[in-house]
Formats: sequence, structure tokens, C-alpha cells
Amino acid sequence: MKTKKLIFIGGTTCSGKTTTARKLLNELNSSVMLDGDWCFEQGSDWHFDDETMERTVDNICYVLNNHLHNENFENIIFSWILHQKSVIDKIIDYLKEQGHQFEFYNITLMCDTDVIYSRLVERIEKVSKELSDDEYCKGCIKEIFNGAVKKIPDFSDLDTKKIDVSNMTLEEVTNQIIEIAGLNKREKCNSIYRK
Repeated sequence: MKTKKLIFIGGTTCSGKTTTARKLLNELNSSVMLDGDWCFEQGSDWHFDDETMERTVDNICYVLNNHLHNENFENIIFSWILHQKSVIDKIIDYLKEQGHQFEFYNITLMCDTDVIYSRLVERIEKVSKELSDDEYCKGCIKEIFNGAVKKIPDFSDLDTKKIDVSNMTLEEVTNQIIEIAGLNKREKCNSIYRK
């Protein structure tokens, strides 16, 4: 049985983590993806405290453990902010304690603040339109942007493979990750259904 590859894709808000992970998922065979936000999404009464963070990391560990146990998957892709070494270590230590052996690739997507801001504005406008609420979170763009920029030094200090995506296409970013992790692209097919 092949050694599985566990690929973490981190980065600050609007760095393209989820988009990159989804593109990568569609470029590879035998792959599965987890976005950390799926283990964390909340309603408007947002709770971000130690207990919520601990439960979120527990959920992430549980899902990644299940993916690693599944013999159908060779590549497990995980995207989340991942700016704290302690969180990364906790997840990896837990998975190793479960007896998993895997090749681990820890990648951080970096981009300049102008790119972050323009992507954030675009995202907020899209969500506002989808919710038919022109005022949705427009007042918090500055707050979210400042929070994203504040985390940038945390990423710089991490021992990860950093990719500056500011002037790269999505295709270029995914191709670079494929090269870093020694992944094999799947052959294109005309149908989304496999026989």
C-alpha cells in the first residue's frame, strides 16, 4: 500500500486556501479534502474562545483520522488558516498517535495586502448579493482586513513551504504544490462519472 500524502494549505484570510485546495482536489486521483471552516462555521452570534477552538481542532483531528483510515484516498488535503504552530503540532501528533504513517507537506499561501483587501471586498459583495442584504458585513471589512494582516507575521515565522500567490494564477499555484509534494495529476476525462 502506498504511503499517503497529507497536504496542509494555510494562509491568512483571502489568500486562496480553499480555492486552491478545491482545484488541487480536482487535479488528483484518489484524493479527499477538508476545509477547517467546515468544522467551525457558526451563526451570527460568533463565539471564538479557547473552548470553541479546542472543539474545532478535535473535529478536524477526527475527520482527518477517518480520511487517513480510508484506503480509497492517497492524498488528504486540508485547508485552514493554520497560523499557530501549536495547532499544527496538535493535529499531526494526534494523527501519528493513531498509528498513521504519511508524507506531510505544510504549505503557506502568502500574498500582499492589496490582494487580500481586493479579494475581501469581492467576497463581501458576493455574500451580500447572495443574501440580498446590501449591508451584510460591509462595516466589518476593515476589521476582517486588519485581523488578516495582523496574522501575516505568524505565517512568516512558521517552518512551512511558502508560496507568494500575489501574481500567480490558480493553475500556477496548484502546479507548484503538485511539484512540491511529488503528486501525480490525473488524466482528464470527458465525464465526471467514473466506470
